[in-house]
Amino acid sequence: MHKRITIILLIFAMVFMTACSTGTKVDTTGTSQGKDTPEGPGIVELTAWVPARTSSGRTSLNWMDSKIGALLAKETGVSLTQNFITGDAEQAFNLKLASRDWEDIISTGLNFTWVDKLVSADAIIPLDNYFEMPDKYPNLAKIPEKVLDNFRYTDGHIYYFPSGWYEDENSVYGYWCAAGWYVHPEYLKAVGMSADELKTLDDVERYLELVKNAELKTQDGLSVVPMTSTGTSLVNVILSTFGVSTSNMGFDLYNGEIIHFRDNPKTREALAWLNKLNRKELLDKEMINQTGEQLQEKLMNRRVALIADWAWNFWTSVTQGVTPTTEMEYINFPLATGVNKPGILMTYNPYGTGGVMVTKNCKNPDAVAKLADWGAKTGAFRGWEAFYGPFGTTWDWDPEKGKPYLRITDEEILEAKKTGDYNKLDALGMSVISIPVPFDLDLNYYSEGTQDTLFWIFGMHRFNATQGYHAIIRPYDQVIMPPEGSWNRNVTTLRDIDTEYFAKLILAKSEAEFEDTWNKYTEQLEKLGKWSEVRAEWEAAYKSQVK
Repeated sequence: MHKRITIILLIFAMVFMTACSTGTKVDTTGTSQGKDTPEGPGIVELTAWVPARTSSGRTSLNWMDSKIGALLAKETGVSLTQNFITGDAEQAFNLKLASRDWEDIISTGLNFTWVDKLVSADAIIPLDNYFEMPDKYPNLAKIPEKVLDNFRYTDGHIYYFPSGWYEDENSVYGYWCAAGWYVHPEYLKAVGMSADELKTLDDVERYLELVKNAELKTQDGLSVVPMTSTGTSLVNVILSTFGVSTSNMGFDLYNGEIIHFRDNPKTREALAWLNKLNRKELLDKEMINQTGEQLQEKLMNRRVALIADWAWNFWTSVTQGVTPTTEMEYINFPLATGVNKPGILMTYNPYGTGGVMVTKNCKNPDAVAKLADWGAKTGAFRGWEAFYGPFGTTWDWDPEKGKPYLRITDEEILEAKKTGDYNKLDALGMSVISIPVPFDLDLNYYSEGTQDTLFWIFGMHRFNATQGYHAIIRPYDQVIMPPEGSWNRNVTTLRDIDTEYFAKLILAKSEAEFEDTWNKYTEQLEKLGKWSEVRAEWEAAYKSQVK
């Protein structure tokens, strides 16, 4: 059960990002007519392409063949056959684009690069009119203008039925503030320090030196490493500590000037600090080549004194109730000298993260609108219904805690969750049904059993949400780049250069070698990554798109 809960956390985020696919071709009338199904007449059948993978590896799901899907079909009047991918989403998209063999619906995260290609290929239809028909689609007509603007393409049209938009745009839930600094209290105590004393990077360095010099051992006699991570995963967290933002496209506003993290002088300072720690033997010698499994093994054996990293890298060990890893305490970001707030590590978009696009192959766009209108109803826990089925069928309010705490009432779903049977859960339709829905309350916090099992990540999020490293998505995070332009041609190469040279910079054996490696890094950014050209293209796009 514990294992499955971890998976659910990840998939539930996907439900809001990609929730909105579905489909099997129907009547050509353009009304809500459809083929009769085993559940009753008049249920429209549609097909949907979903560029995501299921936990079980399932490649297709017909709602009528699943318990939750069949219940939702009866509720909405629409039944969907969802076709999933098994490999790379970008490659699968390009193959579909070339074949023009589209399902009725495409369910995907908000991706204007794909929209550009689909519009150019005349593969999708604009949906603007459906948001202006309150008599037929009252819930679509109530979607806030900010949400619609978020989905509006550069040609002025809207090609998505939106999903994942916040009913309360100020909610601090719906995402995980998983980046953080975590310290083991036992080792703080062993060297005579407290968490309150870790306010600056100098304090952190002193703590790491004390741990190293004390040659601490676990109760099993294993050596304690002062600080660790997986590969260069910690770099963005350290950059944030130096006030450098790395989220989205990597740009942020500093004293009125938009600067990319590659051009920020603080980036070099942050990497130099990590290099200094490594030369002092304060970083785990195995860190650069370490996998997430190896990191979790060290944490579960209490071999880590401090970690600054994304909790994704040790997620399993903090989503199983009380474990040795959950002994780690959250601490405030210890900012570098002269820095008054962390750089932005992540943004969230309360105005929608994905949705349903309707293809030119769709025989019944009105039926898609009908499904989207059902999903767009606010205050009705539609996201929870898409996950577990309609309220009152497979779940109800917890009789002791009351609304909004829920409990599953369906024995078949309960048994599959307890055993962690991915094949069964997918076959039931749990967490894989795609319907465009807004976000209200986070299901993770209100499901039966999660309070004890997931307490550490709940506390982690609430604590880290106060650190100031996350923000609502900004205009310069949403610049749409030409699909075949320099940015898209070089972005993967640039990221590979970052990863390679960040590791080399951390491992440099002297200040002189660090300086030489830094110069080679900047040279490679230009020579292989065409960085100046890429940046210039972004600046031009930003000026043309952001008023």
